[in-house]
Amino acid sequence: MKDVEVSNNGIGSKQWANNVLSFAIRTLEGKIEVSLLKARMSTALYIRDRLLEEGFWWQARILSFWVHRARRGDFSQNAKHSDSLPREERDTQ
Repeated sequence: MKDVEVSNNGIGSKQWANNVLSFAIRTLEGKIEVSLLKARMSTALYIRDRLLEEGFWWQARILSFWVHRARRGDFSQNAKHSDSLPREERDTQ
């Protein structure tokens, strides 16, 4: 796919990679895809792999951080703003 000439904002561009990263993060947060967290993580992992295939390692790395947050439970339906709660309170939920 790298052999195909693309515009500055088309598929394979830095702008495309940033837009895809934003989409994946919003998906993990449940703002795009309304499904179980496992399905949203599957979508995000697929996107991460696609970013790596296209050579956008930085965006893939950032997305990996967000996937880790999802695994930790930050975006589960039962979380009550878990980012702002002390760790002890998060562990008791």
